[in-house]
Amino acid sequence: MRAVLRAARWYQHHVDAQRRDLQVVLLTTRKDYEALQTTGPDVQVWQLEDYVDAWHPELVEHYHSVEQATVDGDMDITTLTAAEHAQARLQACTQNSYTAHYSASDIAEGLRSGTLVRGKIRLRAGGGARGVAQGIIERTDAPDIVIGGRAALNRACTGDVVVVKLLGAGDKVQAGAGVDDAGDGSGDEDAEETLAVEQIDAGDETPMGAAEQPVQGVVVGVAERKWRPYVATLQADEAGGMRHLAVPVDASVPKIRIHYPDVRAIADSYFVVAIDGWPADSQYPQGHFVRALGPIGTLDAEIDTILVERQIAVSQSALGFSAASLREMPDDSAERPWTPSAHDLQGRRDLRDTLVFSIDPKGSQDIDDAVSMRRTGQGFELGVHIADVTQFVRPGSATDEAARERGTTVYLADRRFNMIPEVLSERVCSLRGSCDRLAVSVIWNMDADYNVTGTWFGRT
Repeated sequence: MRAVLRAARWYQHHVDAQRRDLQVVLLTTRKDYEALQTTGPDVQVWQLEDYVDAWHPELVEHYHSVEQATVDGDMDITTLTAAEHAQARLQACTQNSYTAHYSASDIAEGLRSGTLVRGKIRLRAGGGARGVAQGIIERTDAPDIVIGGRAALNRACTGDVVVVKLLGAGDKVQAGAGVDDAGDGSGDEDAEETLAVEQIDAGDETPMGAAEQPVQGVVVGVAERKWRPYVATLQADEAGGMRHLAVPVDASVPKIRIHYPDVRAIADSYFVVAIDGWPADSQYPQGHFVRALGPIGTLDAEIDTILVERQIAVSQSALGFSAASLREMPDDSAERPWTPSAHDLQGRRDLRDTLVFSIDPKGSQDIDDAVSMRRTGQGFELGVHIADVTQFVRPGSATDEAARERGTTVYLADRRFNMIPEVLSERVCSLRGSCDRLAVSVIWNMDADYNVTGTWFGRT
């Protein structure tokens, strides 16, 4: 700080020689301000807070928000000097950290030599406890790799593509004192037992041979991050301040450190968080609050939680269709129901005199497929008919883009979210009885022994 003070005095001396109406002001933190007052400097020394209050009152509230955030964390701008802050960070890095990831060159060399393995990791909370994490990398041409404990996972999250070093029988995983691996003494055995249970649940009850037993490993790098938005709740013991732990509803995801000014606004609620990064000296990944979903237990909040966690949509409202998409829809109402025009029927095979029926349950609205069967002089004719949505949805249209993004209609217990607008899925493209509808069909001709003698594809 003495060097900064000398620089301020130098500037003030040269300013005085040119313009007496200019004043050099030295801005500093509270602790440095108190120290400088005792030296009697011949330049003005202001605390940053006083300067903002005097010259930028519109930023006072923002300044106090930043100040509160730093007071709650490990970067306090009010009680530490810059040197003290740097020293404190250095000490934290050495005492409370994960093992540093390998460099890109070391990873490339390890993968070439075969000493490292790359794969997609799947995580879960072991033994029903979030703190005892386990990871598995499944391989088809070699035994699966089991990674037990957060120290060995080394900041990997479920879905990440990681680089792993295989461990020998006597190898141990090293981590800083701040990495919480409580209860990990039996992590490896728990992971192996979990893998065995999964195989039995999948129908494979054959005991694994010695060559098939999973091997142990430790993450030494993350090749690809697969972070996504997570639905979380506030940790129960969070009472104040601005730094909080968000607890994802997915128990395989670690708690996420976020900043939020009003803890009461998100208490007992679901909200969405995103991960920004995971420094080696942080026990938890660092993230930020995205948006609130609503109180825990309310129907809409629970539905939105399902949509976000399953990566279906950001919310129910986002699954509505745009005005551009709705303008592309055919007219269909109780007063004027849609019927195919003569142009629509051109080039289509007419099957309206054939008995066509669906296998959907009674009361279904979106009947998008149907079958037909009739006797012929040579045997039988079997037809499968799919609603011809392409008649109404053109490639590259707003409706086509919305359908591509959704991929499917999502059914929940009490509602559904359509892939295409309701006027198509439930009415115009629903193969209802006694209504003229357009379809794409495949028809097989068979002999009396049900051998296929001919096949026809086309629009009907």
